[in-house]
Amino acid sequence: MKFANLLCVYCLVLLSCSGLTLLCLGSDQLFVEREGTVLQTTDGTPYRYVGMNYWYGANLGSSGPGGDRDRLRRELDELSARGISNLRIMAGSEG
Repeated sequence: MKFANLLCVYCLVLLSCSGLTLLCLGSDQLFVEREGTVLQTTDGTPYRYVGMNYWYGANLGSSGPGGDRDRLRRELDELSARGISNLRIMAGSEG
């Protein structure tokens, strides 16, 4: 796997596992943070999201067996069109 691809997968996994999610809203960049049991942006706005498990996303992004980047792009575009902005991606899976 090329370094850039590995770095991309690593960043996706890191963001999906962290407590912080980067939001790009216009020209401002906000972060999501936890305040007690509530998620909010750094400007104090409550943060609600629709997310899903996407366990095979790392496999589709691979240049090895099981990789299908065209399918990955189509599926990510479809999820985005449906308003899904958060994914939980496993760092490793069978496939």
